[in-house]
Amino acid sequence: MANSSIFSPTVPLTQNQTLVWTGFNGCADALALANAIQNEQRLFVMVTPDNQTALRLEHELAFFLQGQHPILHFPDWETLPYDVFSPLPEIISERLKTLAVLPQVRRGALVVSVTTLMHRLAAREHILANSFAIKVGDDFNLDLNRIKLESVGYQCVSQVYQHAEFAVRGAIVDLFPMGSKVPYRIELFDEEVESIRTFDPESQRSLEKIDRIELFPAREFPFTDESIKHFRQAFRTSFPDANPKNTLYVDVSKGITPSGIEYYLPLFVEKTATLFDYLPSSAVFVVADSFDHTATAFYAEAEERYEQRKYDRDRPILKPEQLFLAAEELAQRTRGFARITFSGQAHDNSVVFACQPLPRVTIDAKQTEPAQALRQFIHSFTGRILFVAESAGRREGLIDKLRSYKISVKTVDSWQAFFAADAAMCIVVAPMDLGLWLNDPALAIITESQLSGEKVLQRRRRRRSGAKELENIVNNLNELTIGAPVV
Repeated sequence: MANSSIFSPTVPLTQNQTLVWTGFNGCADALALANAIQNEQRLFVMVTPDNQTALRLEHELAFFLQGQHPILHFPDWETLPYDVFSPLPEIISERLKTLAVLPQVRRGALVVSVTTLMHRLAAREHILANSFAIKVGDDFNLDLNRIKLESVGYQCVSQVYQHAEFAVRGAIVDLFPMGSKVPYRIELFDEEVESIRTFDPESQRSLEKIDRIELFPAREFPFTDESIKHFRQAFRTSFPDANPKNTLYVDVSKGITPSGIEYYLPLFVEKTATLFDYLPSSAVFVVADSFDHTATAFYAEAEERYEQRKYDRDRPILKPEQLFLAAEELAQRTRGFARITFSGQAHDNSVVFACQPLPRVTIDAKQTEPAQALRQFIHSFTGRILFVAESAGRREGLIDKLRSYKISVKTVDSWQAFFAADAAMCIVVAPMDLGLWLNDPALAIITESQLSGEKVLQRRRRRRSGAKELENIVNNLNELTIGAPVV
């Protein structure tokens, strides 16, 4: 075993080398990875056991790196194997953007879950060959570009609301590209792009002026006349006993994309690829010690769902090996890269980080001295402390609350500003739930969740129960004072 500083972590130097990192608590894993990214000219691929961990790492890395290096996220479809509905357009949009830019990224981070890494994809050529840009001053023939947009899966509509839609109104083209968070309005002068602006799809009001937009295909697989012909032949070969009037087959033959068509992707292409084909050979994989177990469990689930649904002649399905990497194949592919494994237990070849779990620092308004635990920690701790609030409004409320307990903090706007500040205690706004306690250097991060005593927030599509919300309202009312801000 060897000790390592969290600000200059030991990393594998060659391909096929594996190091075990251990001794983490709270957000220490993200801080170590952020420093490794800053110190190394390599891409770090964080393979997380679930989507919630991926989201946490993405937020924490963004806080520690502050835009110095790219942080890409390849999101999960958020569907179960063989589901009969398609992923949300916003998810497909982000996936396409990541696939388009990933081949050019040589330094930074890619965050992906184990199950998402196991999916088979269309070949790289589909994304790269069907991506293009539109710039102010470019020639823009309406008829030709309309054909071009439709050929990569965009739909012409009367008014643009969601991804992969475009509308033509005289010399104005509204367009919502995949990979973009906002739609764009292109104004033409004759056949030249005179201006490009973002706009609000609800009010249709033009907003910020920009010089260039990037366009990616509307789907992760080709849907051209040639690929539809390939689908028809491959479908008949794969499912010779299927009903000839099968709805899925008929819809695709007519150029209609049925819900859940993503689980027939291999039928549209000559060969499939995986996310590994987009990565540089110098990439470093970062995995949890549950990596193999998670992969095995997901593939077993896919096999179970296949056995349940394979007898449906109206909607025949492909075998799991055609859609996903098996757990053994996934492990073999990752062994070709340098690798870091997060483990809860120390081994002979472990790199140990001296991180401690924060003690209980909850401010409990029901107690005689609500901030006693926090004040005791501050009194015994000789280092610097950074408090983290969820939003600017909550930050101001937290500042007032701390002040009422005679705890003064200085406002900073970033992790780097905290290091540059002279104050012993500061506060920042960041979407973080886990704290940190280091002895060398002596510093601590205390989040709003830890001060309130709430369970770590599930940030994506999970609503708390009414009873819990009512309990929080009561707790907040107990803490209200005259003149206090209400957010």
